[in-house]
Amino acid sequence: RTAAATAVVVTDVGRGMAFVIDERGYLLTNRHVVEDAERVEKVLFPALEPPIVATSVQVVWTDPARDLALLRVVTDRALPIVPLA
Repeated sequence: RTAAATAVVVTDVGRGMAFVIDERGYLLTNRHVVEDAERVEKVLFPALEPPIVATSVQVVWTDPARDLALLRVVTDRALPIVPLA
């Protein structure tokens, strides 16, 4: 279940991992994944069948002290979430 909610974030300078925390397309990742990037090129969900590739990605919020970033992707399919305690 969590594998389907895990994504690969691809930027113009590298890549990292994220996970969906809200079915409206909000993902949590580390700030260092996006901090030096000029743009997030895409977010891939390889465990979904068929896989989703989201190219409309927005960095909504970052927290340098906690090394966190909140992203939002736009997709026409519902995304599975990782339930948080």
